[in-house]
Amino acid sequence: MRLSSPGVPRFDAVVIGGGASGTLVAAHLLGRDGPGCTVALIEPRPGVAEGAAYSTRRPEHLLNVRAAGMSAFDDAPGDFVRFLGTLPAHAGDDPAALGLRFMPRMLYARYLAAVLEASPGHARLHRVHGAAQDVVRAGDGFEVRLASGERLQARAVVLAVGNRAARLPLSGTAPVPAVDAWDYPAVAAIAPEADVCILGAGLS
Repeated sequence: MRLSSPGVPRFDAVVIGGGASGTLVAAHLLGRDGPGCTVALIEPRPGVAEGAAYSTRRPEHLLNVRAAGMSAFDDAPGDFVRFLGTLPAHAGDDPAALGLRFMPRMLYARYLAAVLEASPGHARLHRVHGAAQDVVRAGDGFEVRLASGERLQARAVVLAVGNRAARLPLSGTAPVPAVDAWDYPAVAAIAPEADVCILGAGLS
């Protein structure tokens, strides 16, 4: 790989975004046979696999697919159920019964983080706590520029940035208090007598 910035760290792949998709991509790249890829995973949050879908800490927020259908690996369909069996809360539970349950979303984030940690090539993973601002061509590859000023070079770049926050469909200039569904303290602070308009009818 011929890149244009000597002295800048080089990787086979840079994954921008450490939510569920980015974590899975990194885990699969690190799990390949042979010498394997060197991977940099860029994520501003301290943990991985906790994007909008799985960052909730509420146990009543459940997956919308049964546990038996949530494995990270096509060739190991029972892997998520196996992971659940290692948790104290489910030790001794019948795997078949566990596979039929809709488990808390936060447990799936823990599972994906464990999958990444257990990747055969985990030693080739470089975690970057920061935010990527730009990706530009550099020789035969790419250069990723971070908000901190740090730069990384890569043969390939994977964009796993998730969904951007939606803009409120407001007209005029009157200020309207807006609360994100995942901002639990802000939701709890809404006065019981307040008028509330809920935009969106998804899981949140």
